Amino acid sequence: MIRSACCCKACQQEDISGNYDANVLMMALSSKKVEVQFWDSRKKDVGEIIHRVKKDDCVGLILNTSGAQRKDPDTCKSWILRMVFGEVGHWIAVRKEKDQFCNLNSKYDEPEIYRNDDELANFLEEQLERDIHILIATSMEPGKG
Repeated sequence: MIRSACCCKACQQEDISGNYDANVLMMALSSKKVEVQFWDSRKKDVGEIIHRVKKDDCVGLILNTSGAQRKDPDTCKSWILRMVFGEVGHWIAVRKEKDQFCNLNSKYDEPEIYRNDDELANFLEEQLERDIHILIATSMEPGKG
């Protein structure tokens, strides 16, 4: 597990676009007894991600789109934001609820539910093709996954 060594106030900030640094997210989750592990997104092995998230201690996934936006300049707005502010990312939480996963993307009108491994795998394959960053969130408390 990769843990943040950063605990100074200066590190606990967001960039001007509102995209919080991963260290801030890790510290906030740590206060809730959740730790995260970075997934090497160069590994396109969705089966291994599915295997990890099916473990009892896993509480979900956190994805960041900053890498995806470099590859997908689909709108003039995103291009302008990147030029002015640098990387503009968006955090997405995918929460594990028993045997299904809920995509809690704030850009959606309602959660998107993945009811089985195939649905989750399809979502993850799409994201990995877009060069998204993935963090696997696990509970630090036994039996709370």
